[in-house]
Formats: sequence, structure tokens, C-alpha cells
Amino acid sequence: MRALIIEHDALSTPDRVGDHLESRGFTLDPFVVVEDIDDPEVTASFPERDGYDLIVVMGAPWSAYEPRLQGWVAPEVEFVRMHLDRGTPVLGICFGAQQPPEERDGRQPHARDDVRDREDPVGGLLLAPEPGSVVVRPPGP
Repeated sequence: MRALIIEHDALSTPDRVGDHLESRGFTLDPFVVVEDIDDPEVTASFPERDGYDLIVVMGAPWSAYEPRLQGWVAPEVEFVRMHLDRGTPVLGICFGAQQPPEERDGRQPHARDDVRDREDPVGGLLLAPEPGSVVVRPPGP
């Protein structure tokens, strides 16, 4: 299984999330959006490769709504939308969970008590392709 890890900068690496995924058989393909953390006003072309079993959108030191990031946030939103349309699950963590709210009709999802997994050390927002199947996983114990 392959997971694309969208790292918004060199400091926002998957660490425990990556370890967790690798222990479950995933091969990680990192994609760094912003090479210079002091200059986030860049444009980005996201990978065209298909065949990912999971897209992980990592955190970042910026807000997803900062105007200076639009050279890559808008393409990232399109990239996530395309993969959701193809049926690929997307895990958004911190910054990655801030956007794209329009994918969820402008609403932040809330986890039902019966889908919380408190034993899972990976916290974040999982956007699953099936309607109504968004799961929020709180950080582990």
C-alpha cells in the first residue's frame, strides 16, 4: 500500500504518523510543498501519480487561510478533491484538517462517540470518500 505524505515544509514531517502507517504496511511517498519556510509564497504542482491508497496532509506553521499561500493551497484543495472523487481516503492533520472546508459543505465534522478510537496514537481528520463517513480521531491516550 502507498501513502502520499504532503509535507507543507521541511519541519512538518510525518514522524509518529509515518511510523504508524509503516507498521501497518504502507510505503510513504513524501512531497514537500515549501522548501524555504521563510518564503511560503510559492506555487506547487502536486504529483500526478495515481495509485495511492491514502493521502496524508500534514501540518504547517501557517494558517490555511493566509492569502500569501494561495499559490499552493488552491492547487492542494483541487488535488484533495480529485483523490476524494476517485475514492482515496485523505487524512488531514492540523493544517491539513483546516482545509478544505468546502469539501464538507463548509462544516467541520464532529466524530460520533461510536467511531472514536482512543487506542489509536494517530490523531487527525480522516476524510473518507463515502458520504457521511468522515471520522475524527482524537490524539491517543
